[in-house]
Amino acid sequence: MGQAIPLLVFLNNKGEEVDRVLGFYPSEEYLAMITNIYNGIDTYLSLKSEYQSGNKSPSVISKLSTKCKLDHDPDFCIEVYKEIAGTRNGFDNSMLFDADLFFASKSLDKDDTNPMLQLIKTHKGADYTQDAYFLMINYYRLKNDSVNESTFFRELSDSFNADPSILNQYAWRMTELGINLNDALNKSNQAIALSFDNTSLQTYIIDTKAEILWMLGRIDEAISTIDLAIDINPNDEYLIEQRNKFSNFNEEE
Repeated sequence: MGQAIPLLVFLNNKGEEVDRVLGFYPSEEYLAMITNIYNGIDTYLSLKSEYQSGNKSPSVISKLSTKCKLDHDPDFCIEVYKEIAGTRNGFDNSMLFDADLFFASKSLDKDDTNPMLQLIKTHKGADYTQDAYFLMINYYRLKNDSVNESTFFRELSDSFNADPSILNQYAWRMTELGINLNDALNKSNQAIALSFDNTSLQTYIIDTKAEILWMLGRIDEAISTIDLAIDINPNDEYLIEQRNKFSNFNEEE
């Protein structure tokens, strides 16, 4: 079960991109971001202007690096990441990783996986390696290589087993591939326990667990599990459809 991620792009009266915002944020945090954009504080456009005016301080470059992760002007971002990769002094490990990740992703476009694999190996265990894993997962997904995709997804879920969202993404994708279902079931149970304070996320995870149980032929358990999700959100048509799917299958058997 997927969720769309909103992307807002802000332009000035010249048609230039000032900045962009990706994802959901609490209202007060979102308001602060919009206020900074309106006032031209640390926007992509203002930072780019500072950089092109000769201010190549680690502070400006680091902020631009973060902006470039949202797919701003690729030609300019190449210059920014080259500055980081070439200088390396004054940047923390996550910034250095982002620069190396940028160029490793370009190698992936040429079907060269070695730079990305080396990057994951070098920074194994660091929180920021998630982006590298997801790039490898998507790479193999586009190649229809379900074996390597599931291998990297499982490694990601093992490495970040305290993140219920990652555990659920892994478990749901395994239902789509029909691979690692028992491991996916264990991960979905972990994710449910970890999401006790987020009922919205927990509903999705319970649905994932129900789907896995259904695929494993444990139909009665799948029905009782999806009922837990429906109890949380009784008007969700998708969840009701899921229950009907499980029930109809049970009757056919």
